[in-house]
Amino acid sequence: MFLVNLPIGATAFIVGALFLIDRQGTPTGRFDAVGFVLSAVGFALVLYALSVGPAKG
Repeated sequence: MFLVNLPIGATAFIVGALFLIDRQGTPTGRFDAVGFVLSAVGFALVLYALSVGPAKG
């Protein structure tokens, strides 16, 4: 398993270190509280649908 994953992981690390741009100067946006709440509710509803759906048809 390590003979496959280790070279792929090392290659990905080297390529990322060489070609990814450092964006520390970019300001972040403010926290989206409405999106956070809606995603939590949506995720709970998806889990509910997946757990009850097979029984209801």
